[in-house]
Amino acid sequence: MPGTLVGSMLATGMDATLNENIIIPVTAFSSSAFQDVVSFSYTPKSTSSRLLIRFDDSYYIPGSNGDTFYAQMQVDNIIISTRTQVFADAPGGGTRSNVILPISGIVKNEALIPRSISIQLRRDGDDTITVSDTNWTIEILELQT
Repeated sequence: MPGTLVGSMLATGMDATLNENIIIPVTAFSSSAFQDVVSFSYTPKSTSSRLLIRFDDSYYIPGSNGDTFYAQMQVDNIIISTRTQVFADAPGGGTRSNVILPISGIVKNEALIPRSISIQLRRDGDDTITVSDTNWTIEILELQT
């Protein structure tokens, strides 16, 4: 039946029994090229489903002036979702957290092979974004189509 939950995954850095051996290897991002925050795989349970993927983590951006930060979610090296946070180079130029994360996306699935999933960050500007290596959560819901 369409919409029926056929598979799921929940992982978090706050509980070692639920971390699925996922590690956040880098916590400070200052590159103008996308870098992985986290990458992992999920093996679908159905050949006719959609994967709803959500990732969240706390982060902090110190500094001031004009900066732009980007997040993207990829499945099998294809971008399925993007987020952007822009700080205007003016007084009151914007927030400094919780705009580019959480990020979520939906992808169609037609095979029982592992799907490679990655969350990536990059910046344009001179400030660094720092993510938590323990305060993250990943959720995948696999829904029948």
